[in-house]
Amino acid sequence: MIYRISYNTIEYLISFLAVITLLAAGCTKKSDFSIALDDSYNDPDPAAEVTILDPGVALTFDDASIDEWIEMLPILNKYNARVTFFISLYYPKYDPNCKNKVMTLYNAGNEIGIHTLNHPHLSTYLEKHSLNEYYNNEILPEVRFFNSLGINPGSFAYPYGEYNPKANRFLSQYFNKIRCIYGNPDINKVKKVIGASEIFSSTLKDYKEEILYAKLNSSIWVLVEHKPVQNVSGNDYFTFSLLDSICNFVSRQNMRFYCLREIDTAILEKQRIKD
Repeated sequence: MIYRISYNTIEYLISFLAVITLLAAGCTKKSDFSIALDDSYNDPDPAAEVTILDPGVALTFDDASIDEWIEMLPILNKYNARVTFFISLYYPKYDPNCKNKVMTLYNAGNEIGIHTLNHPHLSTYLEKHSLNEYYNNEILPEVRFFNSLGINPGSFAYPYGEYNPKANRFLSQYFNKIRCIYGNPDINKVKKVIGASEIFSSTLKDYKEEILYAKLNSSIWVLVEHKPVQNVSGNDYFTFSLLDSICNFVSRQNMRFYCLREIDTAILEKQRIKD
């Protein structure tokens, strides 16, 4: 078998060496494991031009900590920050106020994305089911639920960050943005499948590095979080005060907050201005 050394192969090898180094150093960030995503279905033109963007941060929150998300809205509003909530209806479907709570998030200017109905592991699900069944059983019910509220979700995030290239290609016909975990979390050109960072830290300094990298490179950094808490406890490290500190730092850097649905529009607008 003959192997062709591509840019992604080189990037993967570099990333692999970086992982070994970071493991030895005891890293705490999932973004440090920067595995190259399969870009074959991302850009019609492989030489798609990189755009000089208004640098910023795309905060995304997974699962269904809806009460806590509503509680953090005053912090987001203080900094005019809008985020993307990837909701799995498995968690709140028995809450009689679920619809009203989702609309509270949406009406505050945030994006609502799909995170599957039952939050299954992709690899386990596909052992006994097809991708068509994955869409019909895990995605379409959520789409219909949100459509009934007047929400048309255009973004999808895999539970547990699990993905494979075949699933990416299949789901790209239904969504404008497909968010994975791992992969490059910094965006500066139109892409359907994007990576993201997940940082296991309760201190601002571990987030500053990624934010400043995005500013330096005129890109958009995508961050994954879940449930904000009042105090650090066990695996709950993302506090409301940390969210306030992150938003404050981003604002002081004169950077933007992006929902995922806004990214392609911002890129294309910059390209039109340049042309």
